[in-house]
Amino acid sequence: YHPNPDRLRDWISTPKANGYESLHTTVMSSKGKWVEVQIRTERMDEIAENKKDVLSSVIKKFQKVLSILDNHIYQNYLGYILIEYNINVKEGINYINLALSQAPNNIAYLDSLAWGEYKLGNCKIAKKHMKTVIDVVGLYDKEIKSHWTKIKGCKE
Repeated sequence: YHPNPDRLRDWISTPKANGYESLHTTVMSSKGKWVEVQIRTERMDEIAENKKDVLSSVIKKFQKVLSILDNHIYQNYLGYILIEYNINVKEGINYINLALSQAPNNIAYLDSLAWGEYKLGNCKIAKKHMKTVIDVVGLYDKEIKSHWTKIKGCKE
């Protein structure tokens, strides 16, 4: 495994303001995929498990709503949650594509799609979508800037 030096975060020696304590690093697997490794304190692990329960509940609620309502906003939210938290990136991309079929020029949805493709290691596709996003809105938004920084460093 080869580490990505730009993806090492030490929140144990300097905890976040909200008390979060953890070490995060990203390494390249033997199959050429980026893998994030988190080393947490026992207390942080308990908090993370509670967060998973909350996320599971939120996901079920979005899925229930989307089973009766074809809403691109909810599709994007659900897709992004699945992608951001590495729950099911491919399914997340499917939801984002449904949202984009209704609102093909929505920059937030294109950002979500780019982020999903990045998480799957599809760097060229991610860069293409993200380039469209930054050409329209620039790098003023913190999350878009963060996504662009990571995506432009992506290598397939």
